[in-house]
Amino acid sequence: MPKLQYSSLTAVRGYLSQDQILLLLTADPDTGDVCVAEPGGSLEWLIAECYDLGLIEPGDGPGKWRLSGDGWDAWNALLD
Repeated sequence: MPKLQYSSLTAVRGYLSQDQILLLLTADPDTGDVCVAEPGGSLEWLIAECYDLGLIEPGDGPGKWRLSGDGWDAWNALLD
């Protein structure tokens, strides 16, 4: 299966769910840190989905996540 491209708003809306998009929009514009609940919280399924799609990667510590390269692409497409 080819790698998904997140270079346009149309692509992002076509590939990602509303929940995934909202998670990306919580990212800090300077660091890419994603705002999530504490580990083991109710958003674990969403974190797993975004990680599996390659949108986020582990951050600086347990339960911390930040945008990956693809996550930044999708985030930028959403904000352009």
